[in-house]
Amino acid sequence: MTEHISLPFSPSSYKEKETLGGVMKTLFKIFLIFFALLLLGVAAVALFFDANQLRGPIISQAEKNLHARLQVGEIDLSFYPYLGFSLGQVQLENQAGSPFQDPKILTLEKAHLGVSLTQLLKKNIIAELILDEPHIWYRTAANGVTNIDLILPEDKTQDESTTSLPGWINRFEIKSLEINNAFLTSVNQQTGKTSEIKALTLHVAPLSLTDAAKEIHFSLQAQDVGVGAFAASGILHRNEKLDAFQLEQGKLKLNDLSVALSGALDLSKKTPSFNMKAAAPNTSINSLLSLAPELQKNLGSDLNASGEAAFYLTASGNINAGTFKIDSDFTNAEIKLAEHFQKAKNKNMKLALTYQGPTAEIEQGTLKGDLHVAQFESLGVKVENFSSHIELKDQQAKLQNISMQAFDGNIQGSGVVNYAAKPIAWDFDLALQNINTNIFLTQLAGLADVLLATGDLQMHAKGTGITEKEIKESLSLTGKTSLNNGELKTLNFANAVFGGEKTKDLLRTFSLANKVGAKLELPAIPEFLTQGKSTFFNHLATPLKVKSGAIELPTLNFNTPYGPVHLAGVSSLDAKLDMKGNYTLNKESTERWLKNSAAKTLLVNSSGELVVPMQVDGSLLHPSVKPNFQPLAEQATSRANDIAKAKVKQEIKEEVQKIVPQEKKEEIKEKGKEILRKLF
Repeated sequence: MTEHISLPFSPSSYKEKETLGGVMKTLFKIFLIFFALLLLGVAAVALFFDANQLRGPIISQAEKNLHARLQVGEIDLSFYPYLGFSLGQVQLENQAGSPFQDPKILTLEKAHLGVSLTQLLKKNIIAELILDEPHIWYRTAANGVTNIDLILPEDKTQDESTTSLPGWINRFEIKSLEINNAFLTSVNQQTGKTSEIKALTLHVAPLSLTDAAKEIHFSLQAQDVGVGAFAASGILHRNEKLDAFQLEQGKLKLNDLSVALSGALDLSKKTPSFNMKAAAPNTSINSLLSLAPELQKNLGSDLNASGEAAFYLTASGNINAGTFKIDSDFTNAEIKLAEHFQKAKNKNMKLALTYQGPTAEIEQGTLKGDLHVAQFESLGVKVENFSSHIELKDQQAKLQNISMQAFDGNIQGSGVVNYAAKPIAWDFDLALQNINTNIFLTQLAGLADVLLATGDLQMHAKGTGITEKEIKESLSLTGKTSLNNGELKTLNFANAVFGGEKTKDLLRTFSLANKVGAKLELPAIPEFLTQGKSTFFNHLATPLKVKSGAIELPTLNFNTPYGPVHLAGVSSLDAKLDMKGNYTLNKESTERWLKNSAAKTLLVNSSGELVVPMQVDGSLLHPSVKPNFQPLAEQATSRANDIAKAKVKQEIKEEVQKIVPQEKKEEIKEKGKEILRKLF
């Protein structure tokens, strides 16, 4: 498997004692030994007319110093304009018995070194070095040992506190260094991963080892580094020991992404340190996406982005751990990720992130930051002035201090997203304040002009997935809502209970004529109860629970101008209702309707209210109310019986008083009670 190339200088790639400084020193020693061997060949020109006679001494000396096997092809000499020495078909391999599946470390089509003879006579070594088609393999065995580890024996004289190089290397200057069409391959036998940089070209001029004040100009290009073409250039300053570098006017280009760089690298200690700055103020979104082909492949047509973004990076630390801060600005970008996130151009969006932790194993570190978005849309919800503190660690994203404006109100809260789960899992605590219920229901459920109110909603919601279908199927929610000064536009509860044929149904249910001795009549229902198609309320409150696609409303209470409504039941997420409760006509409204009629005596409760049980079903758009008058009929029948008993009892008493002597009244009174008991 081939992936984007990564620097092989991570602590996990070496023995515990190795550092980047040690590796840099090792590689530089290899280069210097190779360079010295070329110099040896040039110096021996006067003694050897057949340069190929040098092959044996070169190979012998190289294998002695490098603990590796060296093969060298043709050796050529040139005399103008530089005294030149060339090696062809060079191959460097690990010695037999190494733990690597392939022993190759380096292959080189041709190496040419030219030295200025006049400067050589002045004891100055001014040279040019050209390497054609080098291919370098960096290999990691299953036990963690690398092929570079085995090239040189352990340097027991090395000072543990420094990686300074020997003084003899400061006696020459490379006027020009060219590396043409190089390939770098990293093979990790532990993970089975292979990374590659293709067609790399490097030019450095001059590389002075006699004058540390001289600037080193470099340019670097690569045809492919895993995600496209790469180029870099800049000016390096270094100290005399060649263990501290400073970069100025650095430029990096990856595909169409251009970055300005500056910084410093200190290799003088066992643990090298660095600090750097990078800026990419006018980055094309398309060039940014070109660096993530797998992301584009996975998202497909769901992702549509254009415009520009700006990035600013600062970094400091050492090879083991560091701090990286990146500020990004997407204001001039248009971003659409299906229905999940849609941001228009010229709408402010800024993300500031800071990473602290290991440089090699970033999953062990912590990434924190803040996100601000002026305006975007998600799943049909329009959001403004979004801000949140974000912390990413252990494959979880924690969102704290969430604040935004939506539904004409404010939303605050916190949450956790587990992006390692499949599908992703999320858990949020949110408080919605002063929201407009019409906007809320319109944007979330497409229910416009159904419920008009303002109020609050508190909820703890959790679930999985990001699509509307996944959210509906997995949503688990507990909370409560409180609404004020509202209007339910699809239903007039009073008219639904008493209007039309409902009062006749009430009379037929009673069937009380024989009980009271006269036909029961209800006054006509007043117009104030039946006019209009809405129910107005001054306050509505209910706890709520969402589970398995149903909204449980155990106590839904609201106050209308004519009395309270109490309901309990469930509603589906698409607003289908199944609820039961009572409609209570308050004392004032009952007096206006029934006044002093006999019906009032039979129907109202002890508080002077008329209470009608009911069932509500249908949908929020088309609700259906079915009043249940049977409890009222039973109440009226019971009261009518009580009235009849009292009336008969009074009539008997009056007749007895007329015809019975006083001394017999008590006896007859008792017999009267017995008769009443038999009658009723």
